[in-house]
Amino acid sequence: MKFGLVSLGNHAINRVAPAIVSSGNKIAAVFSTNQNKASDFAKKYGCNQHGVLEELLKEDIDAVYISSPNFLHYDYAMASLRHGKHVLLEKPMTLKMEHAEELVRYSQEMNLKLGVGFHMRFHPAAKMIRGMIKNRSIGEISYMEASWGSFSQGTRTNPESRWWSDDDKVGGGAIMGMGVHVLDFFNYLLDRAPDEIKGMGSPPGKTIDDTRVAILRFGNTLGTINASRKYYAPCNSIRIFGTNGTIEGSNIFGTKTIGELKVNGKTDMAFNESTSMYELEIQAFVDLVNNKKSEIAQGKDGAEVVRETIELMK
Repeated sequence: MKFGLVSLGNHAINRVAPAIVSSGNKIAAVFSTNQNKASDFAKKYGCNQHGVLEELLKEDIDAVYISSPNFLHYDYAMASLRHGKHVLLEKPMTLKMEHAEELVRYSQEMNLKLGVGFHMRFHPAAKMIRGMIKNRSIGEISYMEASWGSFSQGTRTNPESRWWSDDDKVGGGAIMGMGVHVLDFFNYLLDRAPDEIKGMGSPPGKTIDDTRVAILRFGNTLGTINASRKYYAPCNSIRIFGTNGTIEGSNIFGTKTIGELKVNGKTDMAFNESTSMYELEIQAFVDLVNNKKSEIAQGKDGAEVVRETIELMK
């Protein structure tokens, strides 16, 4: 499959672009407002570079991968769909619910695929935990808790990164950077959206929060999620308590397939970095485009997390 890349942040350059190539696909074109960066990228991957999005969308490409600043996701994704391109869109899908719903509706009308970059679905622990829940290996699930944190208190001085300090452009702090992944992870494991969700952030009333906690209810199953940029020594793990046992995915949240899976306190599986979640994500997106079974988050899943995030920010 031939991809066009829209925007060149560190995530796209260091993780997703290499995954596109290593999964056997091709990067045919790149768009960036930073033409020096685009030039270096184009030389490395042997692709065309563009400083105008419309020029990239006229290229002979099958799909676009969009990793632009949050506030541009809707505009760039809609433009891509209108040019008949399938879209793999980074999280958060959009900052407004009506925009998320419009992207889902339009992609379906045009018979185009819309995927969302929730890479944690492709950590090996995810499939194993999901299977144990479906098989009722630990009985009825009573409670789930998860945490994804880091220590990131520096200021962004690069002009290209200043949007991270603008409430209207970023839409949130820790919840947007890390929490949205865990929200989707819960939905994926339980194969459903929560019936209720409530949140609290710190500092109070601040959009770009340092820490945010979510309380969720999935039928009779309760859950909590915390995301923070003020954890000196984070333990990015999930614990699931059932009537017949406990599952713990220890230190699994992140960008690498590390950590371990424990069942009732005993290690069931340890993970190394041999698997790339991003390569698996790209393969799953290609499967989606080819109408094959796929575990990738789709537009409806991304829209659900947008809804939940908006509720948490109230």
